Amino acid sequence: MRYFFYAVVLTISTTAYSQNTQYFDTQNAHFRRGMDLLDKSQFGAARKEFEEYLTVGNDPIQKANASYYIAFCALGLYHKDGEKRIEDFINEYPNHPKSVVAYYELGNFYFKEKKYPKAANFYSKVNLALVTEPQRQETRFKLGYSYFASKKLNEALTYFNILKNNKGEYSSASSYYAGFIEYDKKEYSKAIIDLERASKDESFQEVAPELLATLYYKHKRYEDLLDYT
Repeated sequence: MRYFFYAVVLTISTTAYSQNTQYFDTQNAHFRRGMDLLDKSQFGAARKEFEEYLTVGNDPIQKANASYYIAFCALGLYHKDGEKRIEDFINEYPNHPKSVVAYYELGNFYFKEKKYPKAANFYSKVNLALVTEPQRQETRFKLGYSYFASKKLNEALTYFNILKNNKGEYSSASSYYAGFIEYDKKEYSKAIIDLERASKDESFQEVAPELLATLYYKHKRYEDLLDYT
């Protein structure tokens, strides 16, 4: 009888474990499918999976993540509530890791869409002290470029000046755009320095020389002009 009791208990325990495992696998499956669809930019299908996870999931961290991804999917679908959902997420979960990069990712979204005024608005809200160094440099450059594309040249120059002297990924590009702005502002001496620096990078060897030749002429540096040409 005792052995029969143990067998029944073991069967019940095994069945319960199997049911619990199946339950948690179902939860995680929704989240995993959502992430997979999000990676493929299938925002509508991904949003449904994350919303399904919210109805069955009980992990508070993953539920917060799902809420964020729903907001990001809404943004990707150009739903009017996309931005508000992300703002609401930041307010509801101010200490969540996703809140730290939410404005950065919003900026990237609009930068990719070439909606530069909107990109600048969100990049300007990024707390640079809390993001990684590569994200910090990317934010500064893209914020500078967004201002540049929006014809806010003084604001753009502030960020290009920060980056142009760093030997980083954005140094040459920042030197070029800083030089272009200084040329426009008739600050020819500064423009020459920045464009000479940019021209050393092969990415700008086709565009920087034309401006430099004009600057050498305007600055009456005729020997430099002859040497350069």
